[in-house]
Amino acid sequence: MKKYLLSSLIAAVLLTSCEGNVRFNASTDHLPSVDEVSLTAVGMLEKESFVFTVSEVSFLNAFQAKARTLGLQLVPSSLKVIDVEGNKYLRVFSNDNYVSTFALELDEKGTYSTGATMCTSQTTFGEACLPNGMQCIKFVDEFGDTSEADCIRSTTLRDQLAFNN
Repeated sequence: MKKYLLSSLIAAVLLTSCEGNVRFNASTDHLPSVDEVSLTAVGMLEKESFVFTVSEVSFLNAFQAKARTLGLQLVPSSLKVIDVEGNKYLRVFSNDNYVSTFALELDEKGTYSTGATMCTSQTTFGEACLPNGMQCIKFVDEFGDTSEADCIRSTTLRDQLAFNN
């Protein structure tokens, strides 16, 4: 009986630890958590580079919760900061080739915060929509080709009021 109990306990610990290693990126786990994804400080400018200041796991969880409130059943898997024409954007990559993009705004203290608008599109080539103020614009690549992806824009009332102030 003791062997069975001990074996069950070891199996439970192994399953829990394996699940954590597969699902989460351990490199940002020690950073603070976030509950919101819009108008949220997420990084710092350090030696001319973007450095995350929040847990990737908590941001992805908050993103998934926000997406659900918008009727989007997205399962986010990773984050990436991109630079387009001198502007930085935070991309959230989800299942079924969905990409959601937030503008990153740099304040005078060197803190990057997400913008008020999230643009989501389904794409296979990474040509996702980009936020432009309160609107979404289709991505235009270096050859002048416009993305064929449809843009889904979301800006909550809280975000819109904060953006306008």
